[in-house]
Amino acid sequence: MGRILHLATTCLLVIGSFGCSSRQRIPVVEQTRTAMGTFFTIALYGRVEPAAAEEAIAAAFDTIQAVEGWASAKLPGSEISVLNRAAGRDTVAISADLSTLLNLARQVSETTHGAFDVTVGALTTLWGFEDSPQAPPDSAAVDSARQLVGYSRLWVGDGRAYLGKPGMRLDLGAIAKGWAVDRAFEVLRGRGFADVLVDGGGDLRVSSSPVTAGRRRVWVRHPRRAGEYFARFPYDSGAVATSGDYERYFLHNGVRFHHILDPQTGWPARGCVSVTVLGPDATLCDAWATAIFVLGPEKGLEIAKQIPDIETLIVFEVNGQLFWRATERLSAMLEILDPEAQPGPPAGFLRE
Repeated sequence: MGRILHLATTCLLVIGSFGCSSRQRIPVVEQTRTAMGTFFTIALYGRVEPAAAEEAIAAAFDTIQAVEGWASAKLPGSEISVLNRAAGRDTVAISADLSTLLNLARQVSETTHGAFDVTVGALTTLWGFEDSPQAPPDSAAVDSARQLVGYSRLWVGDGRAYLGKPGMRLDLGAIAKGWAVDRAFEVLRGRGFADVLVDGGGDLRVSSSPVTAGRRRVWVRHPRRAGEYFARFPYDSGAVATSGDYERYFLHNGVRFHHILDPQTGWPARGCVSVTVLGPDATLCDAWATAIFVLGPEKGLEIAKQIPDIETLIVFEVNGQLFWRATERLSAMLEILDPEAQPGPPAGFLRE
């Protein structure tokens, strides 16, 4: 087989599999580094000048680090941290990039009536999935944190932003990684590289040349079987992102509590186990994968059909049985690898 890219910690497991042993191996210049709490892999395919490729990849990684520098709530000096500390008190000057990103997030929030909401930071801090919790927080604490969530109380304009209530916090975890992938991709394309792959912890953006066209496959990780794949599909150009309940979670009294929170309830979203979104850029794929996951399989698929240029695969579980649904174009090129998984039950069967 050809070269395999395997990032075991990603929500979307990607394998760049180019042809078979009878074909010539495709040259690649590739680097993997850690950033934004995950692994980023950048690869340039075809016959490229190695020194120029290495320099371009280094510049792309610099761009990713720059995004992390202003988007991470873990960094005390980041724009997000400064804005969070000023919640309910002052407006804060923000960069053009953050302003654009917050406005994009608001569009998804408005379309989904709050199923996607970057002001969810008080809830994500309370749940603390990065600290490996063993039990859910107290219901009263969840209700209290939920009062600090609401995209309508985030104001952005004239190069400034304001969180309207003390204690509100932004968390860009469901959109910033996609933004970083897009910016790195643009750096590489801007330097003249045609055959590009940028993978940020499963948020993926690719472009192909005649060398790789028709030979790239995206493999979607199985949400319930470690080391296995649920589906695969060909993909030459565009972006892909997946949200799943199987990466950051804990079991308590036999119940799975995962990190994808419903902003309106404060608790992990129920209904989906995995959502994969394809689209023109990683930023919107990242956001829409989370939004559709929160909406659930019926409402999520319904709204996905209304959004131009995106496709989605939704995997959900009913009484221990995995079902799947997909938009029409993706269904036509999708290969389901789990023989036990079934196409989704009729609309109205689920109770969301």
